[in-house]
Amino acid sequence: LFPVLTIWHANAGDDPPEPIDLDAGGEDAIVLRPGRDVEIRSLPPGGYDFVRALEGGSSVLDALEAALAANCDFDLAECLSGLIRAGAFIGLGTAAPTHPAASAKASSE
Repeated sequence: LFPVLTIWHANAGDDPPEPIDLDAGGEDAIVLRPGRDVEIRSLPPGGYDFVRALEGGSSVLDALEAALAANCDFDLAECLSGLIRAGAFIGLGTAAPTHPAASAKASSE
């Protein structure tokens, strides 16, 4: 894993890049394209797993579980609000519950 966002920022300007510690560990980032611009934004720890789960069609609850499995300190509010502010979502929808607790509650009503 590499510090991809640090590498991107170091090479995006006109100045010669500063040395980068490639052993600093990986960084999760998301590439967005609002209009014609390309933006690369940092994701909080667990954010990659959250976004990948949503991208795969998972519910927010299932995506939260994936993020928490990757990082027990995952902050849903921070990640979700950052993604919304960045315009990362193209739509929201509702579906039948797929989470066992939600399914059990729905079937008992």
